[in-house]
Amino acid sequence: MKLFFKIIIGGIAFAYPIIIFFGIKYFDIKYLFFVLLVVLAGRYILISGENKKFFSSQKWLIIAVLVIVLLAMSFDAATGLKLYPAAMNFSFLLLFVGSLLYPPSIIEKVARIQQPDLDEDGVAYTRKVTIVWCTFFLLNGLVALWTAFYESLEVWTFYNGFLSYILMGSLFLGELFYRKWVLRK
Repeated sequence: MKLFFKIIIGGIAFAYPIIIFFGIKYFDIKYLFFVLLVVLAGRYILISGENKKFFSSQKWLIIAVLVIVLLAMSFDAATGLKLYPAAMNFSFLLLFVGSLLYPPSIIEKVARIQQPDLDEDGVAYTRKVTIVWCTFFLLNGLVALWTAFYESLEVWTFYNGFLSYILMGSLFLGELFYRKWVLRK
């Protein structure tokens, strides 16, 4: 049941920009607020059963995203709904930067799942990859923020519902291929 719930919440979160696009165009905006609450509450519930420090800090980030979006919605509901992608990017930025300041880094934690005896070169590499992801989250968040305030709903939807996923996937796959290439040498 938990896996099913994860798939549903993940699907809604992934499709969030598309849902918001059609919602703003064709429905009363107050119903979209419900979609946002479902996504945030679902994410919170999914991680609330975890005892790890990483998931504990994610809880606070989800609450912070909710507060930011609620404040924005009180001034302009459509813009508030469009702030979710930017807020999530900045939340991940804070999480990744925090892991650099208080090691091990997020990427090192992930790497140690596959390779528990990671050497110092591996740790240094994972720190660099974490910095790359921090840069990505910063830039992606800034573009998402720009599109929320200054671009049309169509441009916001295209960037946040398509292009940002392509960029994120490209970074992930690019790093994966680079790592495999370096490990072969």
